[in-house]
Amino acid sequence: MCASRSPRALALPQEIWWLVSQEFTSRRDHLSLFNLARVNRSMANMALPLLYSIHDESPASTGDAAVLGPRKWAILWRSILTSSLGDTGDAMYPYCLWIKSLSLGNLFSLLEDLAREPYKEIRAWFFSAPLEPFHILVSGARPRSRRTGARLDLDRIIFAAADQVTDFIKKAATEQDKTVGLTSLEGYHLPSARLPGWVSKLSLLTNLTIRDGSVLNSDVSEAIRENCPHFKELLCHYCNAPDVDEDMSAFLAGLNPNTLEHFTIMSANRVGAMTFESLSQHASSLKKLSLCVVDSAVAELPLLSNCTNLVDLTLEVDAVLDSGWAHTHRQEVREVASWLQRCTSLKKLSVIVLPGTPYILAEVLKVPSIQLTDLEITVSTTHEDTSAFSSALATQTNLRTFIWRCSDGWFGGSGFIHAICQSPELRKLDLVTQMLKMADFYKVVNTMTELEEFSFDIDSDEPIGDESVFALANLHHLKTLNINATTAFSYDGLLALFENLGADPAAAHQGLSIHIMRQAGTEKFSQAQLTKLNGIVETLFGGKLEITYDRDPGELSESDFSD
Repeated sequence: MCASRSPRALALPQEIWWLVSQEFTSRRDHLSLFNLARVNRSMANMALPLLYSIHDESPASTGDAAVLGPRKWAILWRSILTSSLGDTGDAMYPYCLWIKSLSLGNLFSLLEDLAREPYKEIRAWFFSAPLEPFHILVSGARPRSRRTGARLDLDRIIFAAADQVTDFIKKAATEQDKTVGLTSLEGYHLPSARLPGWVSKLSLLTNLTIRDGSVLNSDVSEAIRENCPHFKELLCHYCNAPDVDEDMSAFLAGLNPNTLEHFTIMSANRVGAMTFESLSQHASSLKKLSLCVVDSAVAELPLLSNCTNLVDLTLEVDAVLDSGWAHTHRQEVREVASWLQRCTSLKKLSVIVLPGTPYILAEVLKVPSIQLTDLEITVSTTHEDTSAFSSALATQTNLRTFIWRCSDGWFGGSGFIHAICQSPELRKLDLVTQMLKMADFYKVVNTMTELEEFSFDIDSDEPIGDESVFALANLHHLKTLNINATTAFSYDGLLALFENLGADPAAAHQGLSIHIMRQAGTEKFSQAQLTKLNGIVETLFGGKLEITYDRDPGELSESDFSD
């Protein structure tokens, strides 16, 4: 939209323009909001706060260097920092007061780029007036060279930027009674000594994202408790310090009870019993829990048994335990199953190499009040009876996403596939590691016709051919297809598939992505055929086709000539 400045453009009631602004915001239409804000002061009152509130979702904030590069990042961050200096004249809405997320990790990435010699011109512009105070070099650093670039002190620049922005926000909110929008703080390196000071200035903080969670302790939670009444989400990439279990426990215990709603630790950590016990202090409020569980802490999972209001749960064990672990820890396995059975609000469940998974889920999925929409399971090779699990899975008729990973490829047989087919609402089915019998494959594509994403493999001594391609045309909403089976599809067969899919309603396959991962090397397409096929997929669906070939036994490779 390009808003007109004529009186006719403003003839509509203000309420209508407010609805228009809201619609632009929901569509993430940054350009239209910007143009609307330029009409006059009244329009700016509506559009600018909304535009600033979604700045972190604009193309300039996505980090897609291939599209925009460091220059756009530099413009974004220079605008934020300059607005925090208070030297913006009569600016109606200083930029930094309206951003929702202060992503110091993104600023760190930008500074890494600016320190390189190819970006010296952007660097000089970025640190020009009034941002000279942020141009901080490593103490005692040698003059930059063409090879190494500038020796920027990245951490000190980040600290100075965070100090400046949070100080300005605090002052604007308390002394000038201005509305602020910042609710999320994210960073790579947020030291324990500075973090309490930063969060104490952000009264609307709801979300904290930290690369190293070991910086969290009781001092940080005290600052949050006293200054951030809306805080509810914590995400840590890892927590690896020796005392992290004690410190994380103290952090959680220091928050107001039953205020934390989301808690995530994504990868390597040393949290365990103490952290799990402190999470129980948020048992009533906790809705999303995502834990990468160190092997020594798996036996402590029953300590989470009070957390029964969960809607979204991920339990990922960071190492495959001995195959006998579940047998020697039967009591703990039963207690985990008992805990999950009481999580009757659960909608999304992800269980990754958790010992005893078939038994646990057989007990959990059969509970009538538990109806999942998303289920992801990864198990190692198992020799357990899977019939109870398959029977319980068959009761989950509201599933929309099912992702399955198993190292042996033949888990559960046809009973397992029959159970999956009891979910008529399923939209995403990922069985890329499951070796389907041909009869089971046909059962899936003839039954689950609402599938939008389908990934599979086939248990067959011979490559599957065009008859399988024709069956895939039953998927009238297909948008993503990944075939891990050995295939021998023909050019005419794929043309027929695209023709059949093209007969469905126009948007049914929009953005269609097909990856044929193991087309037989003896059945290669010519370049002209590939060009034609890709052109059809692009024209009909705005999509793409990718084909990877198995080696043709008749072809020689470099290894055939090695000694």
